Parts: sequence; structure tokens; C-alpha cells
Amino acid sequence: MDHTPFNLFCSIPLSCAELGKALQAHVAGKVTAIGDPAYEDLRRALVWNEPAPGRRPTLICRAATEHDVMAAVDFARAHRLKVAVRGGGHNWVGFSLRDHSLLIDLGELKRVISIDAKAHTATVQPAVRGRELNAALAKSGFAFPVGHRPTVPLSGFLLNGGLGCNFGGWGPGCLSIEAANVVTADGRLVVASDTRYPDLLWAIRGAGPGFFGVITQYRLKTRPTPRAITACDYFYAMERMDAVGAWAASIAGKMPKEVELTLFCTAAPRLWRCRRSRATDTSRCSRPPPSPTRRPKPQQRTRRWRAAPPRSGFSARSSISR
Repeated sequence: MDHTPFNLFCSIPLSCAELGKALQAHVAGKVTAIGDPAYEDLRRALVWNEPAPGRRPTLICRAATEHDVMAAVDFARAHRLKVAVRGGGHNWVGFSLRDHSLLIDLGELKRVISIDAKAHTATVQPAVRGRELNAALAKSGFAFPVGHRPTVPLSGFLLNGGLGCNFGGWGPGCLSIEAANVVTADGRLVVASDTRYPDLLWAIRGAGPGFFGVITQYRLKTRPTPRAITACDYFYAMERMDAVGAWAASIAGKMPKEVELTLFCTAAPRLWRCRRSRATDTSRCSRPPPSPTRRPKPQQRTRRWRAAPPRSGFSARSSISR
């Protein structure tokens, strides 16, 4: 691969196909240009729920290595293309789709690189999913506050603050970022930490899709695996929303920090259960944990397996990590 930076003031206009071929010569990952037969299917697949907006990147580079990211940024600068970045793609509005841009897709950078049990850290690529990270950490007795859905990739989750599992006890995931590899706008690779480039680390912890760099690697602080996690769901008829909302608001600030309380407006499932997990073993629990104050009585209590009423409603969910 040619590591020579591109000429910033490239004055020779190239067609989209020619641009794609020129970039492909410098990267290991696949480059797709607008107008290619596979372009439209790929463009839609890059958005989580596929109804992609009308914005169309000029080039899509599916980075296979850290070097690919550096080369793509250099290329975009040389040819005066906007740079857009897709992390794991768990985003339904398609922030990464921009007109007249070079979209750098990090979806293939999804490995857990290493786990340091002594330092309590894990080094991961940006598109690794919460499920894969915690499965790897569990072997060493550690965990990380990933997203509530196990398929959520880390990159966008952390850049947007990382409001995930056991948020009250462990804090937002972004505060567990100890360092990150960042490709800057001039194509350099730097390591942002508390001692080097601390302004970049500060921005990483919450900048979201507007972050001014491309993160290719994270070093994360891990936590000891909880001894048990208990989760209970309570379902109520929609007309009781005001009463249950008032009850939830009255106790939310009084609950232990390890308790997570969430309200959902949704159709009640036909079956539900309260499950208690210990390490890899999962067993049913016979009743939900007591609440600090009296809560409105649900139409059906969550207790082992019960049939839910076939109607729309909303649920109150509590989770406890110990």
C-alpha cells in the first residue's frame, strides 16, 4: 500500500468512478462509488432500519484497517470532499449519509483487541457490539456498561454519552473511556488521553455525530461483573398513564442508584416474566422486588409466566444490579 499523502490541491477533476478507483488503490477495504451497481443497496444497508434519507455520498469506503481510515481522510482532503463517518450504524436517521462526501464506514472494525485483567481495561475497535464485548469480559470476571440492546455497537453509543446498563451505579459509558486512537482532519493518528490531547478526549465524551475526528480504537475501564441482575416489568392500561407517571416521578429520586426505572408506551406482550440472572445461569423469580413507596396496582402483576391482556398499554420496568 502507498502511504504517501495525497496532494492537497489536486486540480484534475475526476469522475465518480475514477475517484473510486483512485481511492481503492490506497486502501484494503472495498470502495463503492455513486453510480456503481451495488451502490444503492449498500447506501440503504448502512442505515439501521434501511429507509435511508435522500442524501447520497460520492464514495463509500468500508475501512478494513486503521491505515484505510488515514488514507481516506487524506484522499477526501486532496479532492475537497466532505468526510462523513459511520460507526456501527445503529442510527435510524442516517447521520453518516451526506451529499458530496466520502463516507468512511467503520463497520468492519469490530474486534475486542485485548483485555488487561490486571489493569481492568479492554481495548476494542469502534464497531464491536455490547454483546460481544461483555461475553469476552465475562471470562475474566468483568463487565462494561453497554447499551440496553445487546446489538448496539460501541462507537456511536459512547460518542453520544453511553447511557447504558446500570447507569446510576457505574455512570455513563463515556466516562469509562481512558484513551482513544483518533485520526484527525490532517490524516494523523493520535492517542487521546488525560495526559495527551486531553481536549480530544473531552470531546469524545459526548460530541456525538459532530465529533471532529475518526475514532479507530478505544481503551475502556471495565467493572467487576455484578453478582446478580434482577429485572421486573409491570404492565398498565393506557388510561392509567397519569397516575403511574406521577408515582414514578415521586420515587425516581429516592431509589438506590443501582435501581434503573424506565417507562415505555407499547403494546403489552402476551407473555412476560421476571428473570434473575447469575453469571451464565438464568432462573425465574417468583415476585418483583418491593418498591420504596406504594405504587399503583397493575392490572396483571408480573409473577413467573402470566398472560397479559390483549390491549395496548404501557409498562414500568425496574432493573437492579448488585
